Amino acid sequence: MQDRNRNDSKHQASQIELANLSTNSVHKTIDSAPHEALIISPDAAANTIQAVQDVVTAARTGAPLSR
Repeated sequence: MQDRNRNDSKHQASQIELANLSTNSVHKTIDSAPHEALIISPDAAANTIQAVQDVVTAARTGAPLSR
């Protein structure tokens, strides 16, 4: 069910709409990476960690997120 929701076009549209509520946002996804990829895939975990660090840096400095 989780994979189906992630790939569902309505779900994707709502995620993009949510990201667009901010003037400084980027909506990123990792293809074929379910939530558990954070603990089973070093590459997916590294990409996620970098994205979180980018958001924290942008929030602290006021810099725009890179696309």
